[in-house]
Amino acid sequence: MLTRPRRIDARTNIASARRMKTTIRANKTTHLNTECAAERRGNTRIPTRIPVRIFGSGDSSTGYDVGICTDISETGMAFETEANLNLCEPVQIEFHLTNQPIYRRELVLFYRVGPRYGGHFQERKPFSTVFTSSDN
Repeated sequence: MLTRPRRIDARTNIASARRMKTTIRANKTTHLNTECAAERRGNTRIPTRIPVRIFGSGDSSTGYDVGICTDISETGMAFETEANLNLCEPVQIEFHLTNQPIYRRELVLFYRVGPRYGGHFQERKPFSTVFTSSDN
């Protein structure tokens, strides 16, 4: 005797309708974190276009790669470069501004989207004194 197939609507899980065991684990933390990335971030990002040199990762023949810092905050930054950098590794970022001393920070890369990389600074330093001229 043929039975009519069960109707599946949007509320029915396909695996349970076919009496199959699901092998996909549910992410138990997704319901806990409903904030967007900007709300989770503790510091405001400032959009910018600062030329940077990237040391310590990739395979540049000059010892460094060049890029453009696209945004920066007290705890991290994002930049664009054509270099092929390794995620989860620390790199040295040198900021080059006209009539300012060179400023270098260590950054751990944690994401890449196309030519855009982002990371967290290894140590926190106040930026109020970073890009201002000093009499030293």
